Amino acid sequence: MKNIKLERRQFLAAGAATLAAPGLAAPAVAQSAKTATLKFVPQANLTLLDPILTTALVTTNHAYYVFDTLYSTAADGVPKPQMASGADVSADGRTWKIGLRDGLKFHDGSPVLARDCAASIARWAKREPFGQLLDKVVDSYGSADDKTVEIKLKKPFPLLLNAIGKPDSSLAFIMPERLAQTDPAKQVTEMIGSGPYKFVASEFVTGNRVVYEKNEAYVPRSEQPLWATGAKIANYPRIEWRIIPDPATAAAALQSGEVDWWELPLVDLLPTLSKDRNISVAIDNPQGRYSLIRFNTLQPPFNDARIRRAVRLAVKQEDFMRAAFGNDPSLWRTCPSMFPCGTPYETAQPEAMPGDYDAARKALQNSGDALAIGSPAKPLAKTDVG
Repeated sequence: MKNIKLERRQFLAAGAATLAAPGLAAPAVAQSAKTATLKFVPQANLTLLDPILTTALVTTNHAYYVFDTLYSTAADGVPKPQMASGADVSADGRTWKIGLRDGLKFHDGSPVLARDCAASIARWAKREPFGQLLDKVVDSYGSADDKTVEIKLKKPFPLLLNAIGKPDSSLAFIMPERLAQTDPAKQVTEMIGSGPYKFVASEFVTGNRVVYEKNEAYVPRSEQPLWATGAKIANYPRIEWRIIPDPATAAAALQSGEVDWWELPLVDLLPTLSKDRNISVAIDNPQGRYSLIRFNTLQPPFNDARIRRAVRLAVKQEDFMRAAFGNDPSLWRTCPSMFPCGTPYETAQPEAMPGDYDAARKALQNSGDALAIGSPAKPLAKTDVG
């Protein structure tokens, strides 16, 4: 499914903040936007503030406002410097040195130092799967000087920059060393980062409102913004998240002008809302979300690989997409691949889910007594599990 957003045309025609989350595009900014407040309805309530503790997308989006990363990734999958000025690796592949660019400051006014970055990566690596792979081969996270992060490895790890610059959730966000030293299983006590917006703790009311104010000290990169890479321009001085869990209430707020942007509207409401000339329906993430069917292989009948293969033959992606996301094919697409389409890992397999009911029926008939109610689970070879 492609991510859908609803915007009020009149408001966002004047300009939209370049929110740091990947895939959020921004039109040109008019002078009036520089004094306006953007009122945004997120997809869910923000309950956990620490992006190291959860993979929730709403927390990741919050973190993109407040924090920054050493490296980040665009649609090409190549990590690019963000807080970093660049990186060097030793000839033996066991020592990485990452320089920090000029102008980096935390929201409390203190400069971003290499030791802050080292401690942040070390905490992140204790929880995130990619980070855990890196952590297994790390000898030490440290600094050569205030502006040079130094990571020493027990053996080469060529994907180090891919790990600390990964997209999506569970990113290696940089925070002050005093906060990064928090137990990875416990939430940090303050939201102090070096990102384009400051978290206004005094106005935070979970289930109601989240407020961010522009970080005037933030120095953006000069490159064109692409996903989480390049310049992060905070065009609005203030952004308010309005937590509205009821879709009908959110739709009414958008139509009346009480809010300007609804991140994830209910698909059933799109036909009506799209007819409103003051509302724009747009795709903010062309790569969309990736959905899977996963069987419980420990319970009958799906403990038998033959049954799982029969189900695969019956699956037709289009039917699932229409049932879940509506009849407008501009809002979703099929993807006959184990890994997301449009990525380097795409493997076109149109035969994988053909929607062939006759073939599925025949496969079930050939499975014999596998469908017998209460059939006991039986050991499967590793190659059968999937």
